[in-house]
Amino acid sequence: GSFNVVPPDSRESLAAWYEPATEKVLHRHRPAAGGSYFGWSRIAAGEAPVMSLDMARNEEEGAQVVFLARVDSVALQLAVEPLRHQESGVGFSGSVRIYQVGYVNTRKPDEYPVEHVGWWPDPLLATDSLTALGSECAPVWLSVRTGPETDPGVYVGGLRVVLASGVSGRLPVEVRVHAAQVPREHTV
Repeated sequence: GSFNVVPPDSRESLAAWYEPATEKVLHRHRPAAGGSYFGWSRIAAGEAPVMSLDMARNEEEGAQVVFLARVDSVALQLAVEPLRHQESGVGFSGSVRIYQVGYVNTRKPDEYPVEHVGWWPDPLLATDSLTALGSECAPVWLSVRTGPETDPGVYVGGLRVVLASGVSGRLPVEVRVHAAQVPREHTV
């Protein structure tokens, strides 16, 4: 990848990027080379890249946005803007919930080897506010659930981000719902 050295007084207070739901984001994690990393100025201007999900009806999917404070700490308030069908304007019949990804401190077991010892991302903590500490990742998990009656198509909305100073920004969210439906009961 590439990098730029930015003097501390010119750095944006907050940066963000998206990670797949399958990625465990450690405190010192950084976006992959070529990944979409964007600063607060793009979030405040509503110019951040779109967070996209593809789903069937009657399914639940997760998505992560990772915030990184470039100062000592940044307090954030989060709210989901209503999703609306791009063509019909109908509201999303599913749900979108916000969680902060919490960390547990793991220790090396005597019985078997493990890939990581220390702070491990694991619990999802229901919240609409968090504090991003300087140079540590603060992942936020969006849990999106469609119902069996959710109309197929593209739904658009956003994640509103408000700093303690009252300045707000927006991360656009797009959910593409396919006509396929996950059955209510599964056979294994």
